[in-house]
Amino acid sequence: MARYEVDFMLMVILIFLPTGFLDHVTVLIGIACGGKAIAGVINQPYYNYQAGADAVVGRTIWGVLNLGVFGIKVKEVPAGKHIVTTSRSHSNKLVNDCISAMNVDEVIRVGGAGNKVLQLIEGKASAYIFASPGCKKWDTCAPEAILQALSGR
Repeated sequence: MARYEVDFMLMVILIFLPTGFLDHVTVLIGIACGGKAIAGVINQPYYNYQAGADAVVGRTIWGVLNLGVFGIKVKEVPAGKHIVTTSRSHSNKLVNDCISAMNVDEVIRVGGAGNKVLQLIEGKASAYIFASPGCKKWDTCAPEAILQALSGR
C-alpha cells in the first residue's frame, strides 16, 4: 500500500484598521499545499459601507487554482495608465525608490495585502509594490492563490 505525505496549511488572518479606513479591512483565508498557495478567500466585511442605507455591505472574493475566481469582476487598468498600489503605513526607502524608478501616473496607498490585490484585479492599479520585511506568508497566501487562479494576471 502506498503511503502519501501531505503538506497542507490553512492560514487565516483578520486585519483591523482604525475607524475611517473600514473599506481597507479584509479577512484572508489561504490554503497552501506543499508550500504553494492553491486557494484563497478575501472577505471585505465593510465593502460599500458608505453607499447608503439600501446598499449591500460586504463582499467575498474566492479563487481556486485551475478553477477560477468568483465574486469579483476583473477589469483592466485604463490604457496608457501606470498606477501603483502600496502600503498606506509601512513605506520605506526601497519602496519609494522603486515607485520613483517606475515613473508612475498615480500611487494608491491603502491598507491590507488583500485589499491591494483587489486593487489589481479591479483595474484600479497595475502593480503592487511592497518590498519590506513586514509582509508574511499569512498576508499573501489568499491573495496569491486568487491571482494564480486568474492565471497570474
